Amino acid sequence: IKVADEFGVRLTFGTALIRNLCKIISNVSLGIGYIICFFNKKQQCLHDMIAGTLVIKDRLL
Repeated sequence: IKVADEFGVRLTFGTALIRNLCKIISNVSLGIGYIICFFNKKQQCLHDMIAGTLVIKDRLL
């Protein structure tokens, strides 16, 4: 798996930093930030929605 922006492009340092700082919100909210991923179409957690990122499967052939 890999993390990319909404266009499938590799993250910049700034975007990765924002995503990881926003994980604090997901943790402080007693995991609600992670539970959100089960209820949205793109299966994004709160920190992914804020940072505009996606976790995607990168298959090797």
